[in-house]
Amino acid sequence: MHDYLPRGEADRVVATLRRVLETGDSITDMHVTGFVPGHEERRHWSINLYRVHSGSGRPIGVAWLGTDITARRAAAREAAAARRNLALLNDAGARIGNSLDLETTARELLDVVVPGFCDLATVDLYQGLLAGDETPPGLADGSAEVRRVAFASAVSDAPFSVTGEPVKLGAVHHYPFNSPCADALRTGRPQSVPGGEGGLVQSTLAVPMVAHDTVVGLAQFARTKGSEPFGDRDRDLAVELATRAAVCIDNARLYRREHERALILQRSLLPPGDPEASGLDIACRYLPGNVATGRPSEVGGDWFDVIELPGHRTALVVGDVMGRGLRAAVAMGELRTAVRTLAQLDLEPAEVLSQLDEIARGLGAPGGIQQATRAARRPREADLSEVYLATCVYAVYDSVTRRCTFANAGHLPPVLVEPGEQALMLDVPRGCRSVSAANPSRRWRSNCPKAPCSRSTRTDWSKAATTPRRGPPGVRERPHGPSAPWRTSATTSSTPSTPITARTTSPC
Repeated sequence: MHDYLPRGEADRVVATLRRVLETGDSITDMHVTGFVPGHEERRHWSINLYRVHSGSGRPIGVAWLGTDITARRAAAREAAAARRNLALLNDAGARIGNSLDLETTARELLDVVVPGFCDLATVDLYQGLLAGDETPPGLADGSAEVRRVAFASAVSDAPFSVTGEPVKLGAVHHYPFNSPCADALRTGRPQSVPGGEGGLVQSTLAVPMVAHDTVVGLAQFARTKGSEPFGDRDRDLAVELATRAAVCIDNARLYRREHERALILQRSLLPPGDPEASGLDIACRYLPGNVATGRPSEVGGDWFDVIELPGHRTALVVGDVMGRGLRAAVAMGELRTAVRTLAQLDLEPAEVLSQLDEIARGLGAPGGIQQATRAARRPREADLSEVYLATCVYAVYDSVTRRCTFANAGHLPPVLVEPGEQALMLDVPRGCRSVSAANPSRRWRSNCPKAPCSRSTRTDWSKAATTPRRGPPGVRERPHGPSAPWRTSATTSSTPSTPITARTTSPC
């Protein structure tokens, strides 16, 4: 027995044989591990032991029936590993990519793999990528600067490095040209790195993070000594996990780039600083509603403007283009330019909004206003993705006559606030509710109250978002027939509003 089995295994089998011979109890499916003479491969057997009796019933020995189950054990391990990897991929699909932040996505990857797949893991992203460059530099040789954005460990909080000194979290570094990590970044293929003598790490997988044929960073997965070394199946799993995280990181990069461009465009179109106007103290603040609630901000199409007119008059404008992102910011710029142009024509506020409606229809149609008018007369399914949808309130204040005239197209009405008095919402009569439904014959006029020098009247021009009942806010189709009523579907949402305050000071 000791010629085929290790000492401990042989002693266990001998003790079992004696017990079967003495008690007569059979042993079924006893697993034994050993070696076959002339082969170095470890084998596994399933042993059945029975006591053998003579014709007179006297015990004379033990019968041994063994079956080689080496292949079956290997298949069972492969199946268990496949189930574990599938569960890990399902977990990764649910936990990676829930944020549009690059660093957060990298940390989500490490939360999945440690400790279920490896004991230590790091993620390095190209510094140029984090700085907003279109294409990260240094992809040819893999030695460009990278930043350690995430680190996780199940055994120690100390940072580790495959080559050279340990790299701290947040540090900017680069890999030597001949290092395995630089080779992985250069070729886009994973590299297996053995652990050093006397170190904690047994082996490391350096896996490039590739998204849309572009390497965005490097993920390293390490197992400590005493753990099972990485195999081919583990290598494939690491590549799949790194690829999923890379796609999410690249999506976050593209979103951040578009968001920054839209933000720059939008802010460049708004009045710089506090605008000045004759007879008015104007204080303004631009803040998207979701920023006020603490949630991530996304650029929209909201705008305000202060336009000086002849005769000591001032036009105050607040508008909102439906949607988010670069397209909404571009639409906002076009409509703001149109409002400033119309304001110089010295039209009534309701006429300005009526003309703005026609311009908005022309901007949303490839062929201009005439084609948009002809298309509106044909019954068809509206393509809302190609139409500019907006609400707007336009007011003209005359500092000489102290009269303020305004028209509202679907926007929240202004609020008149006087010292010691309750706030008054200056709503317009029904029928003037949206940009495309502006009626030139309906407007609202208010004579500002005369007050001594120490008193002032304040009007809040509130910016608010709208949500549709049957479609996006702000667009209204002109009804057919001269007597058909105007239809509206805009309702006020719960998005917090940000006031833009215009203060009128009474003359002495």
